[in-house]
Amino acid sequence: MNTSADAMLDAHVQFELQRWRGDQLTASLAEEVTALYSWWASVRLDDLLDVAAVQDAAVQVVCRGEVADDVIESVAAAVVAAHLAGADHQESLADLVPREHYDRAAHTLAGLRQARAEVIAQVTTSEVYSRLMSHVLYQGIKNYVQSENLIAKKVPGAAALMRFGQNAVNAAAPTLEQSVDRQLTAFVNANISDTIRDSRAFLTTALDQQVLSDVAAEVWHSNADVTVADATRLLPAEAVAELVRAAFQVWLELRATPFVEAMVRQVVADFFAMQGQWAVADLLADAGLTEEIVTELAVAVVGPAVAVADSDGYLGERIRARLAPFYASYDPSAGGEATRV
Repeated sequence: MNTSADAMLDAHVQFELQRWRGDQLTASLAEEVTALYSWWASVRLDDLLDVAAVQDAAVQVVCRGEVADDVIESVAAAVVAAHLAGADHQESLADLVPREHYDRAAHTLAGLRQARAEVIAQVTTSEVYSRLMSHVLYQGIKNYVQSENLIAKKVPGAAALMRFGQNAVNAAAPTLEQSVDRQLTAFVNANISDTIRDSRAFLTTALDQQVLSDVAAEVWHSNADVTVADATRLLPAEAVAELVRAAFQVWLELRATPFVEAMVRQVVADFFAMQGQWAVADLLADAGLTEEIVTELAVAVVGPAVAVADSDGYLGERIRARLAPFYASYDPSAGGEATRV
């Protein structure tokens, strides 16, 4: 490169740097955002991006990108930090979630008849529910026999006499009560299937939309005044971190399945089908990213980063690297035109 070209390159680099310094930095960022939005106003999403390419990129990021263990720990640490920060907040559920939005969600959930029937069926056929019903029936029958006997209630002194008789029987035949318990347990277990079937039918009929809406209202009244700090104390930070790690591992396994990849591709395809004909600027504005807001964000976020890049010399190096090939090919003898070298 000749001396004249060197001088012109230096001057050009300094000119470009001045556009990204001080007050000029804000003006340059605003100018670039305005130019982008002016262009985006005339460009449709379909014109700007290829659906298949976006699908491949989304699959690569969501389904195939490598995730290091450090990333999982960083996410867990961030969630724990948010959890610990909640311990200092006294906002209640009612402060954070408007009642009308809660009622709307509750009403929608209560109206899911098929899902409700499936949940009832799965709950009532579980081993836990069977054990619960057996315990309730056993205790109910035994307590009735011992304390709700009609003779003991109607005949004066009968209750004391029956207790005396029971104690005498227990003393004379210590294993009799255990034998009765076994027979009662066997009776309950033998009839538990019919009981569960009846309870399933009862729940299916009784838990209609109005009842569930009433339950949702009771839940709101019981918890509307619970504060963020109170809710935070219910879950230790260690448990939060472990739950995040477990959830992350589940997601890593799930995202590798063909199902998730198919869902990602379908979501992208549907988005383009619905929004592809719209101008990019209009889509961004509908999402709340107007030119004014993006300009403010660029100045607040990008501005300081550009300033650091300038002070470190990185910005000047990159500008010079982009301009140097042109000036290296500059030939004054060719009328000041650049020639290939």
